[in-house]
Amino acid sequence: MRRVLQYTTCNTSNTTTNTHPYTTCNTSNTTTNTHPYTTCNTSNTSTNTHPYTTCNTSNTTTNTHPYTTCNTSNTTTNTHPYTTCNTSNTSTNTHPYTTCNTSNTTTNTHPYTTCNTSNTTTNTHPYTTSNTSNTTTTTNTHPYTTCNTSNTTTNTNTHPYLTSCTQWFTKN
Repeated sequence: MRRVLQYTTCNTSNTTTNTHPYTTCNTSNTTTNTHPYTTCNTSNTSTNTHPYTTCNTSNTTTNTHPYTTCNTSNTTTNTHPYTTCNTSNTSTNTHPYTTCNTSNTTTNTHPYTTCNTSNTTTNTHPYTTSNTSNTTTTTNTHPYTTCNTSNTTTNTNTHPYLTSCTQWFTKN
């Protein structure tokens, strides 16, 4: 009789929507698992619905130790013209047995406004939980919109064979 360990799962859902002409949307979404037996689920969505709007979003999640789970949902919306929204959201877990759930939203609801948001969540010791909800929103509803989104999720477990998602089963 021997025990068999299941391997790594990485599910990524990235969606970009342009609803009018003259719109440019460049999206770069990266998910990296650097050690076995880890799970990383990422959902990133970026939408521009109005003209002359620029939305640059950089979202980074890093897990640096085993037994860590990080689920991140990042959304940016521009609801009016001539609005600029720059958002930098960072979530870092630096020790094992830590859970970090982060939801970051940026909202600007009128023209000619600027919204710069920097949200940082850090767990530096084991057995801690950090739940962060940060909100910022911007809306654009016509053409000539540019949306550049760079979303990066990195799970780095520095010691393999260690994960909260490990499933053992017995096999003859």
